[in-house]
Amino acid sequence: HLSAGHVYGLVGKNGSGKTTLLRRLAAGAVPGVPKHLSLGYVAQELAAMKAEMTPVEAVVDADVERRELLRERADIEARLAGAEDLRDSEALAGAEIGAARFAEIEQRLAAIEADGAEERAELALAQLSFDARTMRRPVGELSGGWRMRLALVRALSCRPDILLLDEPTNHLDLHGVLWLQEHLRREWGADSSKKDRIVVAGSPDRPLP
Repeated sequence: HLSAGHVYGLVGKNGSGKTTLLRRLAAGAVPGVPKHLSLGYVAQELAAMKAEMTPVEAVVDADVERRELLRERADIEARLAGAEDLRDSEALAGAEIGAARFAEIEQRLAAIEADGAEERAELALAQLSFDARTMRRPVGELSGGWRMRLALVRALSCRPDILLLDEPTNHLDLHGVLWLQEHLRREWGADSSKKDRIVVAGSPDRPLP
């Protein structure tokens, strides 16, 4: 049984089935996982990255809510700009609905601090030892270790209800491990104000504290 607001460690020897269990959880193949909850899994983020994107772009793109809100806002702007005759009652009603939804979107974008997404991405990447040059290289040119670090940042940036981490400290230096521990405490653990999130981390020796 997993309770919201907790960080769980899945500890076992290599080959004991930790990765298989996490994969099944991510695929929704484990009975009892609520369908309405979003799951973040580093391996899935690794597969989802586009080779031509830069690491910063890949992290920003991982925030699905932000991306969809911006897309919808652009669609509404185009419709409002294309409304030729607002004297028509139907067109006027549609414009009013669009304007109301536009205001809702703007409010939500402000709440999630959408304008600061790139800056937050750069800061998180820097904590995992990405320098300015590496942040601007295409993902397809990065080594496997750098892509794993990037996938970890993407998974964290998605703000999922359940975060699944498979040996998350692989490829991290001491500074990166300490940053990850603090981030999990602040955003998912005891220090978080968001008590509806869960973290499950797999490790061959011990879980993140």
